[in-house]
Amino acid sequence: MADEDIQAVHREEVDALLAIFPEDVEAIGESIVLDIRRDCQLQVHLHAEYPASRAPDYELSANWLHHPHGPGLHDLLTSTFVPGNPVLFEWIEVLREYLEDHCPLDELDGEVKPKKVLPPPPETHTGDPILDRKSSFQGHVAEVHSLLEIKSFRKALLANGKIARATHNMLAYRIWHEPTQGYLQDYDDDGEHGAGSRMLHLLQIMDVKNVVVMVSRWYGGIHLGPDRFKHINNVTRGVLTQFNFADETGGCNWKRSPQGKESGVCVCVCVCVCVCVCVCVCVCVCVCVCVCVEGTRARRAGGKGKKKR
Repeated sequence: MADEDIQAVHREEVDALLAIFPEDVEAIGESIVLDIRRDCQLQVHLHAEYPASRAPDYELSANWLHHPHGPGLHDLLTSTFVPGNPVLFEWIEVLREYLEDHCPLDELDGEVKPKKVLPPPPETHTGDPILDRKSSFQGHVAEVHSLLEIKSFRKALLANGKIARATHNMLAYRIWHEPTQGYLQDYDDDGEHGAGSRMLHLLQIMDVKNVVVMVSRWYGGIHLGPDRFKHINNVTRGVLTQFNFADETGGCNWKRSPQGKESGVCVCVCVCVCVCVCVCVCVCVCVCVCVCVEGTRARRAGGKGKKKR
């Protein structure tokens, strides 16, 4: 099945869930956060092999997983999946029935005080805007390690009235997922078709990880054509480099540690071969190889805040 067909199947399933559970489902590209109950959230990532051959990747967040019945829930979800068939609606129903039978709310209230599942928003940085023909583009970036943190990041930004009124709030993220030794990465166009995929492609090229970027665009009434994608990419790159999530070349990233002291070194070796005809006509071919090594010593140039131009 082609990638476009797989994405269409995913979108159809997500749209159905949003229609049935409008208050309990939030979609971020191919990733979904499902509020099963006040004490339980299911984070799901719809990869390319779902639903053809493998169940979606998921992470269950609940304060009662220490409960004697908790561990068996994972086996139940796995056994519910049938290759070729969508499973998210069944997972919601199975989880709710299971919780009602084994972990009723009154029983849990007696054992532990319910905890708020959504984490506090991560530290968020906002870059300088780009203005073009009355349209404005502005980027926001944060370090994240889970889909719930991304949800909290977006919710906190949209609580700002100006950002909430933006014509588009496009988002892309890239998180290193230790259990699968791979990346959870996705995007949300928010109505600006093609913008989110370009943002994610830039994150991949710059090789950043555990980062979410949102670009807000306020439309000024004049169509910008392809220039709008140039501004969106420039804003995305700008916040990543301005706040030290990547270096300015985009070839090797220095990801900031909590203390802001993590850096790296790139060494490049180039070999050129030239062939000359007569005296003044030469053709040269050069091959360059670069090796980037992360280190722990602070960069001498850069630092927090805006770089001087």
